[in-house]
Amino acid sequence: MNQERMKELFLKLECIQEVEPREFGYINGRIDAGFEILKKEIAKISKTKSLNDEKGA
Repeated sequence: MNQERMKELFLKLECIQEVEPREFGYINGRIDAGFEILKKEIAKISKTKSLNDEKGA
């Protein structure tokens, strides 16, 4: 990554953190929790699909 692009990203990050850092931590935590739920649902669907494929359904 070039230095100019990196500097631009750091400036954006600083602006975001100034808004309300606790709020972003909360949102990030909620997104992480959402991804975990999504992974579990996908695993459950994949397992069900593979079982159905084995049965020939």
